[in-house]
Amino acid sequence: MPDDGRPGDSATELAFLQALREIKTHYRHFIWESQLWTQVGPHRSPYRSMILFGLSARTRDKLLVETCRRFFLHFPDALSLMEQWPAQRPVTESIVRKGQIAFIESLAANLKVWGGELPKDKTRLLEIVGVGEKIAECVLAYGWGIEALPLDGNGCRLNQRLMGLPDLAKQWDAALIRDTLKETFRKHRRWMDNQEISMVDIHELLRLHSQLICGKGPDCQNCPVTRYLSRRREFLGCDPPEHENLWNDWRELILAPEE
Repeated sequence: MPDDGRPGDSATELAFLQALREIKTHYRHFIWESQLWTQVGPHRSPYRSMILFGLSARTRDKLLVETCRRFFLHFPDALSLMEQWPAQRPVTESIVRKGQIAFIESLAANLKVWGGELPKDKTRLLEIVGVGEKIAECVLAYGWGIEALPLDGNGCRLNQRLMGLPDLAKQWDAALIRDTLKETFRKHRRWMDNQEISMVDIHELLRLHSQLICGKGPDCQNCPVTRYLSRRREFLGCDPPEHENLWNDWRELILAPEE
């Protein structure tokens, strides 16, 4: 049980806190966002974060990185997109998928209204076509360093398994899960601080573990989390899979270009 476990805490909540600690211990050499932000935070670009996460839907990381690299060659910063759109629409259409043009168009239009800078207000970010709660939370967390909790399908699926609920696609309510995890974080903030886990780190812990071990076909024998209610096989003990350089490519992409 976590050190600050309280009589009113549910078994599921305590299991979740224990899972976070066990995952963080398992990937002890990985650099989480809160650690990385202390090193590169001043160099992060909210605009680039918006482009990266805005184009990420249903796209594998490798393809996303290549798409963003090509995009940033033409539009390295918010000012360049704002000034060159819509004249450079044909260039954009050669880079991004057809369904993503409306997102780029809306972003360019809003940048003109906002004076070329993305706001720190989630409500205003949601005005951009194609931007939902997850993307807005990503921009707040990765672009501005504001306390936020993005949550993707991996995190939702892992949460379902932790609670022993059916592992079926689209059975979960991402908004409800996000709000519940935020409340858990705030309720146990002192414990989180002791474990050096920020709110965005929760997303990264769930995403990394889902990506490497607890995917659609969970590798339970290599999963150190002890209290999963849907565990299929006993943990046999192992070293974590190779992960030290994972995500470096897209993390580098959201740094502002050097002047």
